[in-house]
Amino acid sequence: MLNFRNFPLLFLFIISIASKAEIIEKINIIGLDTISRGTVLSYISVEAGDQYDLEFNNAVRNSLLKTNLFSDVIVNFSEKNLNIRIKENPTIKYIEFKDYEDDLVLNAKMIDSMISNFNLNIGKVFVEDNLNKLIQSLQEIYKLKAFYKTSVSLKRNLDETNRIGITLSFDEGEQALISSMRIEGNKFFEEEDLIDEFDIGEPDFY
Repeated sequence: MLNFRNFPLLFLFIISIASKAEIIEKINIIGLDTISRGTVLSYISVEAGDQYDLEFNNAVRNSLLKTNLFSDVIVNFSEKNLNIRIKENPTIKYIEFKDYEDDLVLNAKMIDSMISNFNLNIGKVFVEDNLNKLIQSLQEIYKLKAFYKTSVSLKRNLDETNRIGITLSFDEGEQALISSMRIEGNKFFEEEDLIDEFDIGEPDFY
């Protein structure tokens, strides 16, 4: 049975908890360089005037890391200020391809297209995953052209202004070619006639 005499005490308890709840008066973002404050705020669901909750720390951190714009995010609440300390990913200063034979597999137009497709243009924020996908795609292209032993080495150069230079060097190796082709077990057709039906075969001499 409910005891209505306890309601005033319960009401006072709720009021007491609410009075102790802290309100975020200001959001400080520390470490901005190339990315704007507005961009950071657009990725988080917290604003000045909200009641602070401990869960905000992890929620804000995870939201910002998912953007791939930051390598580290630290969040804390102090003196009614929500402090977000960030470390931006570097911006791309240059990306160059070295030691490949032009038009053997790659050419300048193809390289420019791939750099753009993987968002690795000069001035863009560097995302590690984009570079890994580019290198994987390059290796697949070489395999399709029968360069099975091609290797791609990576060199990075990060300067004091948090700009990164990327150099990809190629050891293309030799293309695997069919030097001869034989058909066994044919009884009714000549070997040369059967070979002519294949899209692959011995290299032409003209």
